[in-house]
Amino acid sequence: MSNNPEVNPAQYSQIYNQQQTEQFTQSHTKKKWYDDFKLLFDMVKDKKFDMNNTSYITITGALAYVVLPTDIVPDFLPGLGWVDDALVLKLVVDSAKTEIQRYKNFTFGQRG
Repeated sequence: MSNNPEVNPAQYSQIYNQQQTEQFTQSHTKKKWYDDFKLLFDMVKDKKFDMNNTSYITITGALAYVVLPTDIVPDFLPGLGWVDDALVLKLVVDSAKTEIQRYKNFTFGQRG
C-alpha cells in the first residue's frame, strides 16, 4: 500500500473524521467488508487501547480512504467503486494482524 504514491495512509490519516466514519459505517452494514471496517474503526475509537503510531496512521488512513467518495476508483462507479476500498481494507487488515490480535485480546480482557 505505501509503495503506491497515490495511496498514502499518512495523507488520508490527516483527513480522518470520526463522525463521518460513524455515519458511513451505519449505512454500509450489509457490505462484505463491513466486519473488517468496523473492527478497524472500533480500534481507532477505543481511547483505552494504546495503539502504536504506525498502525494508527495506517488504519485511520484506510478508514478515510474508504469513507471518502473521491479515491483512485470513485465510489459512484457501479460495480467498480468499492473494489479499491475493499482492497485497501484487506491490505491494512493483513498488515496489522498483530495489532488487531492485540486489540482483540485487549477487548476480551475488558469483558472478563
